[in-house]
Amino acid sequence: MKKASVVGDSISTYEGYNPKGYAVHYTSREIERNSLASVEDTWWMRVIVALGAELKVNGSYSGSLVSGDAFPAAASPERIEVLKGPDGISPDIILVYIGVNDFLSGIPVGRFSEAYAKMLFGLQNTYPCAQIICATLVRAYCDGVARWHFPEERGGVSLRDYNEAIRNACRQAGVITADIAVSELIYETLDGIHPTRSGHQKLAEVWLESLKDPLSCS
Repeated sequence: MKKASVVGDSISTYEGYNPKGYAVHYTSREIERNSLASVEDTWWMRVIVALGAELKVNGSYSGSLVSGDAFPAAASPERIEVLKGPDGISPDIILVYIGVNDFLSGIPVGRFSEAYAKMLFGLQNTYPCAQIICATLVRAYCDGVARWHFPEERGGVSLRDYNEAIRNACRQAGVITADIAVSELIYETLDGIHPTRSGHQKLAEVWLESLKDPLSCS
C-alpha cells in the first residue's frame, strides 16, 4: 500500500499523529470541542484513505508559515526531512495544505511565492519519486457568529493573490494542484480557522473532487 505524508499547519494537526515536539492545535480538548470522533474524521485522513493509501507522517505544525528560513517554516529542511519518518523511507504521496498563516500574517505575496517555490524544490529534491499534491486555500466561517467573516485581504494582498501564487508555483514545479478554491467552499469552524468535523468533511470532499481528473491522468 502507498504511504502518504502531510505538510500543513494547525488545521492538519491531531494529537498523537504529529512528530514529537511539534505544536498541535487539535489536542484532546479541541478534538472533543470540534466533534471529531477519531482521526478518521480529519480532512487529510479521509483523503489518504480515499486515495487507497495509509499515513506515513503527518508533518503539520500548529502556527507555522511557509515563509521563513528556519524551523518551523514549511520550507525549512527540518520540515521536509521529517516526512520520511523514523525508517527513512520516502513517502509515495505528499499532501500539502499550508499558507493560511502567511496570509493572515500579511506576508507579501512575492515573499510567499518565493517560499512556496523553495518548499516545492526541497520536497522534489528530497523525494524525487513522490507524487506531490498542493491545495489552494479556502475560507471559513465561524458557527453561530453571523457578523464574523474570513478576511478577503491582509496587508493589501488578497486570498485570490495567494491562490494564484500557489497555482503558479505548482505549475512551474510540475506538481499537481488540488485547486479547491474554485469550489468557493466556506467551511465550518468554531473559531474562524480550525474545521469542525463537518468542516473537515467538506474540505476532504473538495480535495477529492479536485483530484479526479489529475489523478486519473497521472
